Amino acid sequence: MTAEDFQEALCEEMRSVFSDDRFLNSAHEWVALNVHGQDLPIRDNLSDRDYVPYLIVRIENGEVKDGISPQEVTVTFWIACFDDNMENQGHKWVLHVIQKIQERFAKNPIMGRFYRATDKFEWELQEERSFPYFIGAAAMVFETPAIRKESPYT
Repeated sequence: MTAEDFQEALCEEMRSVFSDDRFLNSAHEWVALNVHGQDLPIRDNLSDRDYVPYLIVRIENGEVKDGISPQEVTVTFWIACFDDNMENQGHKWVLHVIQKIQERFAKNPIMGRFYRATDKFEWELQEERSFPYFIGAAAMVFETPAIRKESPYT
């Protein structure tokens, strides 16, 4: 299992978690959450579509501590939502996404056959005001398989 395999599996898991949710986009349509690995696709020009609402599954780093422990992979979920209601409460959409991610792995830390979420979960909302866009992030650490020595003599 590679970091790439893990990221793809985690993106699919997030699509499943949010499959029934709908979010407002800048065209005032209720749409599914756009889930991307590592970053947003590059826009050719300003007429390209707005990717908000989105969830980016970004692998930040990984570590193998010794020859018997699983690899620990830090993942950051970057969230952006649109809400142009003059009440200025769009942060609630971001909190909803953060809560569903946390619930998913708090209830069952196992994902597929190879991955396990640790108990570590951190999140934050953007301090800078960017109405009508609202941004936040959550970070988690997952255990994934590490490569093991094959030779019994080393």
